Amino acid sequence: MELTLTEDREHSQQVAQCEIPYEDYKDALDQAVERINRGRKIKGYRPGMAPASLIEQSFHAEIQGALWDGLVKEVLKAKLDEKGVSPLGATAADWPVSCNRLEFGTGKPLLFQAIFDVEPEFDIPDFSQIQLRRHPPGKIAQKVEESLQTLRVRTSLMVPAPQDHKMGLGDQASFLYTVWKPNGKEVFRPKTDRSEQKGILGERNAELSDWSRSVLKSLFGHSAGDEYEFSMEMPKNYQDRNIAGKEVINRVKIVSVHVRELPQLDDAFASSLNFPDVNNMEDLRRILEKDIRHQFQREASADFESEIFESAAKLLSIPLPANSLQLEFQRKLGQSKVTQEEYDDFAAKRKTFGASKVTSCLLNAKATLAFKLLADRLIREMNLMPAQDDDLVKIFAELNPRLEYDLDDLRLNFGKQMADGKLTQEELRNEIARERVLNHISSLAQVTDVSVEEWEKEIDDMERQHSALLAQQLNLYMNSRGVGHDHDHDHDHDHDHDHDHGHGHGHDHGHDHDHGHGNDHDHGHGHDHDHGHGNDHDHGHGHDHGTAPDGEHAHEHEHTHEHEHGKDHGHEHEGDPAAHMGEGHSHRHSHVHSHQHDHDGAHDGGYHAHDGIEGHGHGHGGEVSEGQPDAGEGD
Repeated sequence: MELTLTEDREHSQQVAQCEIPYEDYKDALDQAVERINRGRKIKGYRPGMAPASLIEQSFHAEIQGALWDGLVKEVLKAKLDEKGVSPLGATAADWPVSCNRLEFGTGKPLLFQAIFDVEPEFDIPDFSQIQLRRHPPGKIAQKVEESLQTLRVRTSLMVPAPQDHKMGLGDQASFLYTVWKPNGKEVFRPKTDRSEQKGILGERNAELSDWSRSVLKSLFGHSAGDEYEFSMEMPKNYQDRNIAGKEVINRVKIVSVHVRELPQLDDAFASSLNFPDVNNMEDLRRILEKDIRHQFQREASADFESEIFESAAKLLSIPLPANSLQLEFQRKLGQSKVTQEEYDDFAAKRKTFGASKVTSCLLNAKATLAFKLLADRLIREMNLMPAQDDDLVKIFAELNPRLEYDLDDLRLNFGKQMADGKLTQEELRNEIARERVLNHISSLAQVTDVSVEEWEKEIDDMERQHSALLAQQLNLYMNSRGVGHDHDHDHDHDHDHDHDHGHGHGHDHGHDHDHGHGNDHDHGHGHDHDHGHGNDHDHGHGHDHGTAPDGEHAHEHEHTHEHEHGKDHGHEHEGDPAAHMGEGHSHRHSHVHSHQHDHDGAHDGGYHAHDGIEGHGHGHGGEVSEGQPDAGEGD
């Protein structure tokens, strides 16, 4: 039973072929046949009584799969171990080897052929040609003030509005309405458990119907007690054919209006928050500044690591192993929740957003795999993997001096992660090795430290651009009052760039104190820095000190500007644009300055895939290759 290996260096693959004598696999074949015979209904035969030849013929593919997953893989693993060969990416849990051919039959030898990737040959690139920008933390003082305003909103109360108060964004209204045809015939009135509709201007108001939300928008500028009517043209494809394409009249009565009453920023307000060690405003500002400074340092560090990752991956200009690339591509498609329609657009080379989304997944998969190959080589050749008995927590903290970790807190958090099964010693060792790779590359690269003044100017420029965008969206919002053509947009400018630095973990090593400056504990940074290994390890504290009172709506909106040079990410907006403007709204501008991301656009790079990657296992048919669309282009 000799295993022969044929090497295909052009595609970084090896083909393994072996013949197993019939007597060596007969028991495995009989077991597979017997299991099917007893478990399936076969016409004309009682359970377990069908002849083996009929089972082999009728269930050939199923038996083939059982032999491959059982005996054949065991034989192949043993033979490869004897030869000292390991498939690229093989772990205890994953063995990326595919079966090309498997022939068997009663009395005949079993012949199988398997294919797997091997590490390609390449030279370590010259990292000194990399140019990197390292920016300082953001505008901490400004963020402290924004966080204080957010806390005011979270703890505010809705109180009756003054007489003749004109409704604006953030005001709450109770209202009634009916819908009529111009001839005076009533079309309908809302069927609700209560006689009044209630909503907050500029918020999503998911509990209201689409029609009620359209009526709610008309309340701008009106006061409690006002009764008025307005008309709107119904879409031609509206579901109710009686009014589709026709004009209808909404008759509205505003029953009551409430406005948000914000608490004063004083010592009583600070102590009422019940934060640990906070008794006055001085204490509150101190803990906010500490947490925000740490969070901004995390973001700055993460941005810098993103640049290292992308720049280093670009230097590795080699054909990537096809099977490994396909697996990484499938993972990216899953992470991005790509639909079949989007994948079909990509395969047909259509110029759509969905196609560009798939293109981004492919390009990101290439960058991820390229960096993974590079990192693994450096870890091995430079002996960067820490020893089993090293103080891993201490090493991790020393690798991230700018984050100023408290060693005791870090030990506590790592311990909790491990106790919860979210982190293992091996994963932490791999994480440290990847951090050492990033530090090594940056030590050789040309690094420009951006001054505080320059960085704050860039933030100001982004804020101006964002304000202009909000003004445009508010204009759309104010002019959209029709059911079925509502121009609401979700203002979530967090593009969530999934920077998998090769290995599958979103390691979050931050404190994540939510003192009012964040709901998602990421302050809009959006980069999922996967240096690692498959889990989302949060090595932070995870305190949430900013819970809003029951029934209250905190007008807090995360405006994250992922700023890139020459790239247009295409914003996906969520919620009414007006929700981000007006008194009592905390506008959280988390500015992330990054370069040359390959998301929603092309990632120019030297790394490229072997043509004709098959689309296995994702539900997307066809093949993925460089030309679908051109990997050097984006929509």
